[in-house]
Amino acid sequence: MRFAILTVALVLSSPLGVAHADRLGDLSRRLSRTKSDKARVAAAVSLGRLEDKRALKPLVTALRDKNNMVRAVAASALGTLGDSRGLPALRRATLDKDVTVRKRATQAIGAIRKDGERAGPNGKSRYNLKSRKIREAHYRVDARESPRMSPRKPDLYVTVRTAADQSRGRASKAERKKRGDLMRNLLVSELRKAKRLTTSAFIAEDLELPFFAIDISITRLKRVVRGPWVELECELRIAISNESGKMISFLTSGAKVQVPKRSFRKQYEPNMRKEALKNAVTSVHTDLVRYLLKTSGV
Repeated sequence: MRFAILTVALVLSSPLGVAHADRLGDLSRRLSRTKSDKARVAAAVSLGRLEDKRALKPLVTALRDKNNMVRAVAASALGTLGDSRGLPALRRATLDKDVTVRKRATQAIGAIRKDGERAGPNGKSRYNLKSRKIREAHYRVDARESPRMSPRKPDLYVTVRTAADQSRGRASKAERKKRGDLMRNLLVSELRKAKRLTTSAFIAEDLELPFFAIDISITRLKRVVRGPWVELECELRIAISNESGKMISFLTSGAKVQVPKRSFRKQYEPNMRKEALKNAVTSVHTDLVRYLLKTSGV
């Protein structure tokens, strides 16, 4: 009799499980393939309400949707889902260009942490950073992390969100992008040398570090002649945003490279631009690190 009752129970419950799985699959496909923004928003909302861990992947993918409302709803749904595996994607979403997405992602991170999903046994961090071997391995998780970085725990997480050449001139789009990429690489390289900062999202997530986002732009990059000198002038502007996405400050810096006019040749100019840009980034980096540490109060 017990066997018969158990069999009936399984038979009765099976269609519900299949229906749930079918609905999850249908919503996931709708979220990734439907062209209608409203339909994708509705799919994200419904996936969050299912509270099924299998909804994690489609919701994380939706954080890169072209529509800002879809991204915002997906972030909220991940908060409802409460799966700590979504934290890295949510942290990236806190740097989204849309303020609503940034806000929802921040709220979702708070909700997941509040639920204690990130904690391991006894409420401790998942990673034993007191172990030197493990700690150093984690500091090298980003292969580009500077080997000169101190083995002590960092105080801040800093990420360079955008880097653009906004200077006046007739430079092509491709050339401006190349300059922006160079500037970004230069700044990231400098930041990785700072002992109290990290550019690794993995480390920041593990230690729950406060973080800042940086947008850097070239405002002037021009060749001028002054007396016996040909100068290449470079001016930069850095916009600093906090964890909530709010712009909190601007920093400016400049540098110039000089060559005697009598020995100047046109072919020197590209290298002069690079040198001026490098000097400007190095100059603003010092002020940037000092400002970030002072602002965060660490």
